[in-house]
Amino acid sequence: MLENVFAKERSKGRSKWMFPLFSIAFACLLYFFLWLIYSPQSGTYKFKNIYGEAYITYDGTYGIPYISGTTNNAIAFAIGYSQAADRLYDLSLHRAMAAGRLAEYFGKEALDFDRYMRSLQLSKVTARELQLLSTQNMTFLQAYTDGINEYAKRLLVQPIELLLSGISFEPWSIQDSLMIFKMFSFSLSEHWKLTALRTVIAHKWGKQLAERLVPFKDVTNGLFESIAAIDPSDIPLNKIDLRLKYEQVRDTSFEPVADPGIDFKFLKSLRFRGKIDWTGSSAWAVHKSKSANGKTLFSASINGAHAIPSELYIMSIKYPQGPNLMGATMAGFPLILFGRNEHVGWSMATSFVENIDLYSVKVTTDLRQYHYSGGWKNLEVSEEFIKVKGKKGVNYTVYRTHHGPIITSIKRYTTPYHSPALAIAWKGFSETDRSVAGMFRLNWARTTADLTDALKTFDGLAATFTFSTESGDIGLWTTGRIPVRKSIRDSLYIRNGQSPENDWREFYGGEDNPHVVNPRSGYISGCSGRVNPLNEAFHGIATTVPASSQALRSHKLIASILKRSKELDRSHLEIIQNDVADLFAESILGKLLAIVEKHKAFYYHSDSEEDKAMKRVLGVMPSWTSEMKSDSKYALLYSMWHKELSEMMLHKYFVDEGEQRFAAENFFSDYFLGSLVNNWVEGKELDSEYCENSQNKGKQNKCVHNVVEALVRAHKKIVEKYNSARNWKWGYENPVDFPHLHLSSCCLLKFLYHRRVLASVLLPPYIREIKIHCTCRKIITCVRGKYSRLGRCLGWSRAWEASKLPGLPAI
Repeated sequence: MLENVFAKERSKGRSKWMFPLFSIAFACLLYFFLWLIYSPQSGTYKFKNIYGEAYITYDGTYGIPYISGTTNNAIAFAIGYSQAADRLYDLSLHRAMAAGRLAEYFGKEALDFDRYMRSLQLSKVTARELQLLSTQNMTFLQAYTDGINEYAKRLLVQPIELLLSGISFEPWSIQDSLMIFKMFSFSLSEHWKLTALRTVIAHKWGKQLAERLVPFKDVTNGLFESIAAIDPSDIPLNKIDLRLKYEQVRDTSFEPVADPGIDFKFLKSLRFRGKIDWTGSSAWAVHKSKSANGKTLFSASINGAHAIPSELYIMSIKYPQGPNLMGATMAGFPLILFGRNEHVGWSMATSFVENIDLYSVKVTTDLRQYHYSGGWKNLEVSEEFIKVKGKKGVNYTVYRTHHGPIITSIKRYTTPYHSPALAIAWKGFSETDRSVAGMFRLNWARTTADLTDALKTFDGLAATFTFSTESGDIGLWTTGRIPVRKSIRDSLYIRNGQSPENDWREFYGGEDNPHVVNPRSGYISGCSGRVNPLNEAFHGIATTVPASSQALRSHKLIASILKRSKELDRSHLEIIQNDVADLFAESILGKLLAIVEKHKAFYYHSDSEEDKAMKRVLGVMPSWTSEMKSDSKYALLYSMWHKELSEMMLHKYFVDEGEQRFAAENFFSDYFLGSLVNNWVEGKELDSEYCENSQNKGKQNKCVHNVVEALVRAHKKIVEKYNSARNWKWGYENPVDFPHLHLSSCCLLKFLYHRRVLASVLLPPYIREIKIHCTCRKIITCVRGKYSRLGRCLGWSRAWEASKLPGLPAI
């Protein structure tokens, strides 16, 4: 009897849930059906609009849109439509980031980022820049905007990413595109982050540690040869300022401000990375005189964070009154950022030029004035309201000085007993930034002169452009307007904003920036890092970062190939691009092993199996070629050794465990460790305070202890995790993640919106586990693929090898 009652109750429970479950399933099927209808994936689609007719042809394999039309503006409309069809979520997300509206969709965790972006006031800056654009360019951007809005208007159901994220698409505007491009331009300016970090460390622990952890001199500490992207022999004499000598400028005394106004908490809130880690974008150009086919060769590697979908959007465009373009841009911007037309090809990389300064300013207690030139100057004040998902919105006050916007929350930092405020100066914040107009000119360039003239107009966008042309020229050009300073060293630390002597008065012209066309070597390696040699050519611009080991490795490979074959072809560029050798590992490993061998009694005190295993490993480690291959056990051991050693350093300074990890992962530079290892081999600094921690306190040779103990820890962790040596593979320890910014955090959707693969599946593991990047030419993340329709509606992402993509022909 009782069992029958329970059976009836269970039956009632099932019937109670059946209807809602069927309803949800039906709604999902209906949604996917509608999405499939409104998501073009293959074939050719015709668009007739007020601007003319346009055609979008999707290739059946990769889903790359090939766009053509009767007028340039009709094509702009189709570009907007195509981007909206593929990346409506990205369009909304990029706009929210640039406008400081992430908290509106992602909650209070994004408030710090929103405050920061609101402080930059990109919306007001771009509103003024609209006046700089020609009528022709404005019409083009309006057509692009209309294409985005037309797709959004036709869409009956919002994409699943928008629905699940709670984002509703709002009508697009020209200013939205300009804000996204402005945010992109600002993100390429990396030098100020090193300035901020160097000043914080100097304020807390002194200049000596600051300039060792965040180096600026061309001191490779004997690790490897110094090199810059531009060879001194290629610089005309009239570009060398003989009044300035490198050593004289570097020896000039420049003291950091007494209080920088920021701390590590502020840097963490911005997800700050200040580590000089040469894993950025690269490009290689070969002059026709060194090319096997008699034409210039060009190859580029555009690095960015892994994501679903990709940060870049690849498309091919054929203008009736203009060039045929192929390359990559980002959702929200219609012009090609990296690519080529039939006349020229180009790519860009972070240049670390000194185009941004930070100023420490003293603000009155009523937050209305700041101290300047012995008096008080009024702040520009505006009020902002930030919506917060699931919470009550917050008011935020934005302050601006004549230097630029204040990027710290001065209500938190400006009480009489707290730090001053921090203002940031950048040419891109002015109403005269011509970078967008310059990008139009770059896309339409036909000759070397057209291309270089376009690059000279990039005021806010600071990057190193490598290019080649149909006429046979190759070149490298650094963009961005650089302020004239008394000394380049003035940009190394946060500056005193109270003194008029530190104000910007003028800028170097675009032709004054470091550049070279047709170098004597016959090739260019445009890797991220130092561009300018150290003879103060081009006024010393772009000399305050160390030389790049990545650039040196590329130069060595090219030189060795030319020595053997005298000419370069496409296969040689593929070898250079796919190279995975770690030059730093090559330089430092032998010295670390020598230290272990010299002090092996430090650890080898028994005949245990673990000791024997360690001896076997160390016996074969010297034969490792320093290639970070995914199946290499020695690459795994080295990378773990490096990580453990980094985490054992600087405990005296970073007492908090979180700060120790932050330091090891974000700015424990190879140059700092390399300088220490060189000294240890010579018997110097063996008891350096940098090595002191709780494990070696009171012991002699603390640094030797760290080296050996780090190796022991690394070996132990690998054995515990992978057991058999057959499973020791670098790729296992360094999986490549493709996260979706929002939906990856949902446990129910993570299996759809978060991909993790071994490094060996997708790309050669170019760097250590601290930071992994995707190389665009090696990996193209597309939302379409073999299972394009199902993949598109679920937001799946496919990764493709560039060798299977339509290649860029030599020009």
